[in-house]
Formats: sequence, C-alpha cells, structure tokens
Amino acid sequence: MTNETFYVTPTGKKYHYRNCRTLTRSKTVIAISKRDALAKGYEPCGVCKPPR
Repeated sequence: MTNETFYVTPTGKKYHYRNCRTLTRSKTVIAISKRDALAKGYEPCGVCKPPR
C-alpha cells in the first residue's frame, strides 16, 4: 500500500485524486492518506479511478 495522498469531502463517501473533476464543486477538500481513507470506509472514485 502506498503512502500517497488522496482527497475527500466532509459529506462524500469516495476518495479522489486532487485533480478529479468531481471535487470542483466542493468548498472543502480534505487531504487523507490511502490507509486512513480505507480505514474510514471510503471507496475509490469511479471518475478519477484511484487505486484500491
């Protein structure tokens, strides 16, 4: 598992790459490690397709 940084929103259930188009409408974007994202139950985004 990589220690890459991904991004989530306060109300979302997916993690994203920073340049994901689905994040452009969100006012708050939170950086999170892949390990933390998976531990908190986030799923990979279907648009930007980060690794699981």
